[in-house]
Amino acid sequence: MLILLASFAGANAQTLGIKTNLMEWAAFGTANLGLELSAGNHVTIGLNGVVNPWQWSGGRSSRGWGGELEVNCYFSYKYYGHHMGLFGHYADYDLGMRKYNFDGKLYGGGISYGYTFVLSDHLRLDLHVGAGYDRLDYDRNSIYTNPSDIVRYGHETKNWFGPNKAGLTFIYVIK
Repeated sequence: MLILLASFAGANAQTLGIKTNLMEWAAFGTANLGLELSAGNHVTIGLNGVVNPWQWSGGRSSRGWGGELEVNCYFSYKYYGHHMGLFGHYADYDLGMRKYNFDGKLYGGGISYGYTFVLSDHLRLDLHVGAGYDRLDYDRNSIYTNPSDIVRYGHETKNWFGPNKAGLTFIYVIK
């Protein structure tokens, strides 16, 4: 990855975007931050990271971390207008919901479509959706308040084809 980023260091009209997805903040309380580097007039390469440290009473939790690598091709000019992309993502999670706890990993990727609005000289608003494949490998356990009360249901694997990305992202562009 460092070699790829270094290869663009001498490119003309180099721009860097710092971004955060408001949907992840609002829906899950997930802290997220990304960097998006231009690779010419129409292409950007992005690296996004997320972390969610929440644990509540009764064994419920929403803990995890993950990352995503994406390449976007803008139809008109970088950081403006319609774009399509390819992405791959990974997450390590521990989710406690209702009566079960899911502790596992997610691997996946897909294609995306979006539109980026120019709000000011440096600020952009990007709306995007994506679809593709995700694989979830996890252990399913009972929710517990005392570790000696845990019931293990075993390891499970789920494969998902369909929507697997959405965003309402603010991007601050450094020219």
